[in-house]
Amino acid sequence: MRPRTTLIIIILSLCASFAQRTTRPGLKLQPMPEAETPADTATAASIALSGYEKTLKSAKESLLATNRGTDTISEIGITIDYLDSKGRQLHRRALKLTPADALEPGQTRQFEFKSWDSQRVWYYRLSEPPRAKGQATPYDVAVKVDYAIKISASAKK
Repeated sequence: MRPRTTLIIIILSLCASFAQRTTRPGLKLQPMPEAETPADTATAASIALSGYEKTLKSAKESLLATNRGTDTISEIGITIDYLDSKGRQLHRRALKLTPADALEPGQTRQFEFKSWDSQRVWYYRLSEPPRAKGQATPYDVAVKVDYAIKISASAKK
């Protein structure tokens, strides 16, 4: 009885170990078409962001946007990641920056927006260090341009 049970277990193990084909035969990999940039959107590389600033007691943050492209920009979409000193994400948000006047090629504008730090206990690590002793924690940012809307030639007229 024992040799027969052993033989059955070995046979079942061998059957289970054979690889099974789980894909349909004849399938071919098709390349994904590249996403086209809409006619009213400038490339993110045409916008340079710099000069981020937020001090400890400030209710606002600011940064500079420079139009390095050849098109006039009416709106810029950005994402800001707020990071602690070890690179861990504290917060993330997306903003739409709209200049009062169109951002012409070569121009730089300062944008101010409400701070994410409603309790005013964080400060940007490259800002002026706080003078008061107490609870003050530095943070860093990673800012990315998501899109830039350009003004069409017909809208300029």
